[in-house]
Amino acid sequence: MSRSLDPPVGYRLGLIVAASLAGACTAPSAADAPNEPPAKMAPPAAAASAPLEGTIRYIEVGTGCWAIETANDRLEPLSLDAAFRKDGLAVLVTVQPAPDMASICQVGRLVRIVSIRAR
Repeated sequence: MSRSLDPPVGYRLGLIVAASLAGACTAPSAADAPNEPPAKMAPPAAAASAPLEGTIRYIEVGTGCWAIETANDRLEPLSLDAAFRKDGLAVLVTVQPAPDMASICQVGRLVRIVSIRAR
């Protein structure tokens, strides 16, 4: 009974796969690293709206929320100056969308106030 000294095919294939994986897991050399870090893409700046006529509203939800009602929209300002926190106050406001923000009130479209004045 003669036995072959060659390793089985599966054994050889396993060694090839292991060697390939070991080579793929090595740390990159300085030559592989880019000279400059990749530039991060900043989200485009949201344009401010045209001045909108609106009315300040106090919404009784949770601990209370402030909104600005316009002819066809309800806006939830991220911050409303205390001087304008008067339910029923007519205002002229310019806003910027705030799609990157969240609110627990959820009473309108979130906006940043660019300018506001009583009318």
